[in-house]
Amino acid sequence: MKHLYHEYITNEDYFIAMCNGGVQYFKPLSPEFLICDGYSSKEDKGKSLKAKLKRISIVYGKNTDLKINKPVFDIEFELIEEVQND
Repeated sequence: MKHLYHEYITNEDYFIAMCNGGVQYFKPLSPEFLICDGYSSKEDKGKSLKAKLKRISIVYGKNTDLKINKPVFDIEFELIEEVQND
């Protein structure tokens, strides 16, 4: 069984844009998507992770790396590969 990873976010629009290559409109998410590997500048696109979406749920933020006192999205995914952006 492959290892499952979690990304915690507070902003639904940000997640949709992240999964749609920066475009902020809704389209159905495919099971495979690219997720940023950390926060890189516009000049340095850095790496992305190609991932397979497993589950989206809402969890309490204090129990995540965000440590905030409100609900957050828990994006559970399986890593497919690392992608170097040009």
